[in-house]
Amino acid sequence: MFENLKLRLLDTIIDMEEHKLSKSGKTEKKETESEVKEDEEGKDKYEEEESTPSKFAGVYSDTESEEEEEEDDDEEDFSLGINSFIKAASQRRKQRKSKDKIEETDCGVENRILGCATYEKKYIKHKERVVHLTLVTVRKRFRKYGLGKYLLQQIIDPAIVGQYDAVVVHADNAAVDFFQKYGFSDDIVLNSRWSDLAEQFTNCTLMCYLPGFSGHSLLKTIKIPDFEVFELEQEFNKWKSKTTEVYQNQVSIVMRMKHEIIQLKALVDRQQKLIETLLRDNDRVKKERAIIGNYLPFQFILKKNP
Repeated sequence: MFENLKLRLLDTIIDMEEHKLSKSGKTEKKETESEVKEDEEGKDKYEEEESTPSKFAGVYSDTESEEEEEEDDDEEDFSLGINSFIKAASQRRKQRKSKDKIEETDCGVENRILGCATYEKKYIKHKERVVHLTLVTVRKRFRKYGLGKYLLQQIIDPAIVGQYDAVVVHADNAAVDFFQKYGFSDDIVLNSRWSDLAEQFTNCTLMCYLPGFSGHSLLKTIKIPDFEVFELEQEFNKWKSKTTEVYQNQVSIVMRMKHEIIQLKALVDRQQKLIETLLRDNDRVKKERAIIGNYLPFQFILKKNP
């Protein structure tokens, strides 16, 4: 997935806030007063930067966008308190850098985050229940300790996310092996069922996890496979490879037949047009001969009686 995306974004925001504070030279007392003032005014939330209106704003109707904005206004805003948090986090970082001995109060929740996972429950074609795993990451220094496996175990646990038919993830190319290790498949034909979820993702491999018929989690029992399981995996890979080849050959034949039919249809259309042209020419010649045949007796009489 997007490696350390949220964690890096948080560090970047804190660095930017530190730069603003050092440049402005405000005291902690003034900052506290400003925080309280922002809370009172209800502005302590995330606000997107204003974008320049489009040149075509007065040409096209924006009814749909207005309806979407009204729907967004009805949703709960989870960004409340973001400005206070960023300022407090930047202050804690400054205190840690200025002290030789770090105290417990100098550490916040941003220092306790080792990894995170984000998912959404969606319905594909109004019937298939899908858990869309949009983000899973672990800090580099805490990898290889089973944290990623633990996060995946929480995501595929029906007791936490509810009943589902599949777990879908857009994995970075470097993370494909990690997900395959825990039962995710990158089969193209199988994952084509979830292609509707791939709109906002690029340079990723679409993978899915399908639970067993009993509904139990595979990650709780996953170990180094024994010889029988290894043979089963090898046989399954061979079958999948052969099935893929058969599918490719069938699709190739169907596509070639389709193109051949289109070409033959175009040829038949051209021949039909040629036949129609010849028929029109034949009718025209017949009419001309009929006119000439009717005119010849009069011409013969004129020559006989000058």
